[in-house]
Amino acid sequence: MPLVLGLEFSGIVTEIGTGVTNVKVGDRVAVEPILYCGHCEFCLRGDYNLCKYTNAGFIGLSDDGGFAEYVVTDVFRVHKLPDNLTLEEGALVEPTAVAIHAVRKSGLRVGQTSAIFGAGPIDWLTNTPCCKKSRCYRNICCRCFP
Repeated sequence: MPLVLGLEFSGIVTEIGTGVTNVKVGDRVAVEPILYCGHCEFCLRGDYNLCKYTNAGFIGLSDDGGFAEYVVTDVFRVHKLPDNLTLEEGALVEPTAVAIHAVRKSGLRVGQTSAIFGAGPIDWLTNTPCCKKSRCYRNICCRCFP
């Protein structure tokens, strides 16, 4: 069965399910694309990338994603955007969070050199704004071609 890609995206809520109270029709939202159950031991401690039940699938890779006309997802995966953020900027919320998390987990210190292997959106966000904010001495971004 064909799959519509797109895992870094934002959008406008067009319908909501019964009992949904944190968003309403017309709200602009960023979507957290990682699929997780929210109930296993890993999810409950915040390590949902290790979820026992979904094996870290993603909206846009496991289910239809942001390039589809509509995406249906659980309410805990959507986050309202502030009025001063565009939908384009909202699509960068998740990859920016990943980049910030990577720099924090790296132990990178002022004056050190960083090397990022990859040149996609998350790699660029890690290498440029995040590493520069950490005042790295030198930032290196590598991309391997077959």
